[in-house]
Amino acid sequence: MRSKAEFDEILKAIRDPTSRIETFGALLAKDSGLGPRLVLAGGSAISIYSHGRFTSGDVDVVGEKGRIVPVLKRWGFAPAEDPDGRVYWTRADLELVIDILHRSPSSGSGRSGRLRTIITDYGPVRASAIEDLIVRRLVFWSRDGKAALLDQAVALFIENREEIDIPYLEGEVRWEKIDAAYQELQRLAGPNLRE
Repeated sequence: MRSKAEFDEILKAIRDPTSRIETFGALLAKDSGLGPRLVLAGGSAISIYSHGRFTSGDVDVVGEKGRIVPVLKRWGFAPAEDPDGRVYWTRADLELVIDILHRSPSSGSGRSGRLRTIITDYGPVRASAIEDLIVRRLVFWSRDGKAALLDQAVALFIENREEIDIPYLEGEVRWEKIDAAYQELQRLAGPNLRE
């Protein structure tokens, strides 16, 4: 188990926001004992897949809260509640806010369990599948109409086109009933892999 001082030394040395998220996830996966059962999701995973083009104000992790919280406390994080009663874990000095999510399709961790493993200097960490993240952005855009959500979906599609499993993505689109949103993504992103 890493001490607060060891954790601080590692994170303070990393300037790149995406590398910080990946390293934080790897350290948390190891020290919590969750290993591959801890997943970086939501905006954190989007930051990774977009190579920092899109960043999130918090680090979204999916995992067993009872194993994560003691590690965060040992590393000096304190709970903070938002107006809706949601609890986040914060370290202002490191500019880190941690959001512990439940595994669900809305977290971007998907029904399929399709995950990407990222290797860091401190071990592996897993991130939500690119297809699940694209679908979540399209679902939210369909519901909220916020242009930034569609922009993120399009950018994720374009930047990761070669690794996207198109049949899986299209199956999720049908499941979520967001065909019109997917057609708009295709129009903006250009031809898909099968063309």
